[in-house]
Amino acid sequence: MRTRTTVLAVLAVLAAAGCTTSSNEPSSTASSPATSPTAPATSEPTGTHAPAQDPNVTVDQVVAVYWAADCRTDTRTGDARKRSLPWLTGPAAENAAAEVREAHNAAWLELCSHQGWFTVTSTDAAAAFEFPRDTATRAHRARIVTLTPTGSDGWSGTEVIYVAQFELVNDGRGWLVLDMDYARSAGLPTGEGWE
Repeated sequence: MRTRTTVLAVLAVLAAAGCTTSSNEPSSTASSPATSPTAPATSEPTGTHAPAQDPNVTVDQVVAVYWAADCRTDTRTGDARKRSLPWLTGPAAENAAAEVREAHNAAWLELCSHQGWFTVTSTDAAAAFEFPRDTATRAHRARIVTLTPTGSDGWSGTEVIYVAQFELVNDGRGWLVLDMDYARSAGLPTGEGWE
């Protein structure tokens, strides 16, 4: 994962550019609108499990599924990782497959005590990075991903925010995430609570 300094710098750039908010509503950059919140995590993202022809669609599908754990249907957070595998390849697929066996943690147990799920929203953050230009076979993307723990009983937990970077490859069938890297923050843009 990227260092705390790198992620803090990205957050500072995004805050200065007006690309972040402190509310629960995602903001967007001028070049790309924020994705809408996903439905409760049991819903499949828009599209099929086939690789997409647009790298943005692939990244948005991965984001919508990878973090969308749901206590009503999942036995652990790793179940969401497993659902993201159709859009992953190489190191990203290997890492997600390893995370399928994640142990329960306090946040998961609290979420499940409310029969909850993570509502996932994301904002394009590519402008904060100096990615190489897209080619026919390689692309890079970045998102600020916000997870809002939501309970069936009306409970809402503390948001978790990630800055995520994605490297994609087009294998001739469409775009897949080859590698992904993310760091967590307890809030934007203060940088407190980094892990």
